[in-house]
Amino acid sequence: MDLDADIVRKQGYSRHNIVAGNSYEQNLSTYVNAGTRLSSNIDFYLTAGINKRDGVASGFSRNPNAISQEPVLASGERFYYNGFLPQIAPRIVDWNLLTGFSIRAGGWKVDFSNMAGRNSVRYEVQNSGNASLSASDQVQTRFYAGELSFLQNTVNLDISRRYDYHTGASLNVAFGGELRHEAFQISSGEANSYINGNRIATVDSIPPYPGTTRWTSFGTVAAASGSQVFPGFKDVDAVKATRNIYAAYGDLEFSLGKLLIDGAGRFEDYAEQGFSYHNLSGKLSTRYELSSRFSLRASVSNGFRAPSLHQRYFQNTSTQFVGGQPQNSLTANNQNSIVRNAFGIRELKPETAVSYSLGFVGKISTGLTVTVDAYFISIRDRIVLSTAFNRSNPLVDTILKANHVDPSTSSLQFWTNAINTETRGIDAVITEKFRLGKGNATLLLAANFNKNSVVGRLHTNSVIDDPKYNPSLNNKAANPSNDLAATLFDRQQKGRIETGQPQNKINLTASYNLSRWDFLVRAVRFGKVQFLNNIDPGLINPSNGAFFNDIGTGTDQVFSAKVTTDIVVSYKAGAGVILSIGGNNLFDVYPDRVFVDPRNSLSAVHDNPIAGANKAPGGYNSARDASNRGRLLFGANQFGFNGRFLFTRIVLDIGRLEGKSTVER
Repeated sequence: MDLDADIVRKQGYSRHNIVAGNSYEQNLSTYVNAGTRLSSNIDFYLTAGINKRDGVASGFSRNPNAISQEPVLASGERFYYNGFLPQIAPRIVDWNLLTGFSIRAGGWKVDFSNMAGRNSVRYEVQNSGNASLSASDQVQTRFYAGELSFLQNTVNLDISRRYDYHTGASLNVAFGGELRHEAFQISSGEANSYINGNRIATVDSIPPYPGTTRWTSFGTVAAASGSQVFPGFKDVDAVKATRNIYAAYGDLEFSLGKLLIDGAGRFEDYAEQGFSYHNLSGKLSTRYELSSRFSLRASVSNGFRAPSLHQRYFQNTSTQFVGGQPQNSLTANNQNSIVRNAFGIRELKPETAVSYSLGFVGKISTGLTVTVDAYFISIRDRIVLSTAFNRSNPLVDTILKANHVDPSTSSLQFWTNAINTETRGIDAVITEKFRLGKGNATLLLAANFNKNSVVGRLHTNSVIDDPKYNPSLNNKAANPSNDLAATLFDRQQKGRIETGQPQNKINLTASYNLSRWDFLVRAVRFGKVQFLNNIDPGLINPSNGAFFNDIGTGTDQVFSAKVTTDIVVSYKAGAGVILSIGGNNLFDVYPDRVFVDPRNSLSAVHDNPIAGANKAPGGYNSARDASNRGRLLFGANQFGFNGRFLFTRIVLDIGRLEGKSTVER
C-alpha cells in the first residue's frame, strides 16, 4: 500500500478516474410557430424547428496495466503512461417541418398536412486509441466512428363532421388516410476506428510501472481492435434501408344521453424491399353515466407495433465491461447470416397486443373527483435484445470463427421476437380543488400499481434448441451457463421486465395560486425493484447464502422504495414573463447502493491473485460483484442517482410581451 501511494503521489495519478452520471452537453435550438387565414374557410399553419446538441460522455477508464487496450510509442512505451479515460463526443442534429391546411366546408372539417423530420448522430471518439495499430510516435487519439440517421415524412388527410339530433343524440364521424416514408442509414467510420492492426501486445516489451514488475506475468496478448470505448461502424455495418407505410382509418362516436359509444379501426400496410406485412386493428370504448356525478367506462382494443428499421438493420461492435473487464460485443442485425443461418432466428415480425380496461369516474363533491381504472395488456411476439452469447462457449466460438468475426469480439447479441408478456395494473387519481384564503389550492393523489409477467418464450428450431449441436441441453444442471436456449433470454433479462421496474408509484402534489404567485410541492414514492443475476438461484451456495464457487455469483439484490420531493415557486413578473426557482429531489435522496463484496478491499489487491484465490479471505476479484471494483455504486434503479437538482428559470412569451394572444396548435 505504501508503494502504491508513493507511485500515485509521484505520478500525479488520480484514483477518481471514472465519470458516472449525466454527460456534458450543449444545446442550441430554434423553433417557429406561424399561421395565417387564407380565406374565410381556409387556414394555413406551419411549425418548424432545428436543434443541435454537442456532448461528451466518458466511458470506463483504462488502467495502466490494461496492456491490450494501450496504444504504444515506437519505443514500446505506453502512450498513456497512467492509463486513460476515453470519451465519446457525439453531435446530434434534429430538424422538423410541419405545414398544413385547415379547411371548413358545409359542416365538414378537413385537415391536410405534411410532417417531415430527420435525426442524425455523428460519433467522434476522443482521448482514445486503437491499440492494435503498429507502434508509432504519431499515435492517433481522435477518431470519426460513423453516423446514424433517420428520416420520416408523413402526409396526412383527416376529415370529420359532427351531427347533432333534436333528441339530444349526436354522431361524430372521422376518417382519413396517411402515407409515411421512413429511411434509416448507417455510415461507416474511418478505417482506423474499427480495424484490427494485428499488433501483439507483449508485456515484457513495455516498460513496467515503477515497482510493479509483477505485471510481466500477463505475458503476450492480442491488442484490442478499434478505437477504445466505441469501435467505429465498419463497412459491413453500413446500410441504407427505406420503407413506405400506407394507412386508412375511420372513427364513429355516438352519444345518446347517458351512453357514449366510440368505435375506431385502422388498416396499415408496410412495404420495404423484399419484405412486407399489413395489419387491421381496432378499438371499442364506451362510457355510461350512472348519475350526474358517477360514470363507468370501458374499452377493448387490439393493436400491433411493427419492428422499427433500427431493430431490423442496426449493427455495430461496442465495448462493454463484464466483471470489470472490457469486452467487444457484436450486435448483429436481423439480416446477418450469423443470426439467420447459424442461430436460426427468423425474420422479425410485428408485436401484436390485446388490451382491456374498466374504469370509474366520480365527482364526490364540488371540488373532489376520483378516477379508478384497471387494465390488462397482452403482448405477443415481443421484440427484445437477446442476452449476449459469450465466446467462452465452444459452440459460440465455433460459429463466430466460421463467420470470420474479429477475434477480439467476445460476444454476440441480436434482436428477436423472443417472448410474450402480460401486464396487469390499476391507476387511481384523487383530485381536490378548494379555496384557501385569497387563493386557490389543489391537492392531487395519483397512484399506479402494476405487474409485468413473461408468460412464454418462443423457440427458434435452430442450434440453440437442438441437443445435437448444443450438448448442454442434455445436462443443463451441470453447466447452465452454456445452455444457449437459456441465454437467448436469460434470468437477468426476464428480471428487467418483471422486477427491474417499480410495481407501484404514488404521487402526492399540492399547488397553490395566489395573485401573481404559484407554489408547487410534490412528493413521489417509487416502489422497490429487484435485480436478478444470470445464475440459477438453485446453484447459490447455501453455506454462505451469497456465492457459488466463490466468485462472480452474488445473490439477487432488492433496492428498497424511496421518496423524492420537488418544490417550485413561480412569480408572474408581467405579461409574458414568469420567473421560477425550485429544486428536484430537494432532500438529496439516493437509491440503495449495489452490493460490494467486502473481500474486494484495497488490501486484497496485494493478495496472491493465483494460488488459492477462490478460498482465501482476500484475493481481489472484480467479478465478485457488479460495482466494477467499487467504483459504480448505483445500478439501474427507480429514479437516478444524481441527487438534488436546484434551478432557476425565466420564461418569456413573445406574443404576450407584444400584447397579443398566443395560440399553440
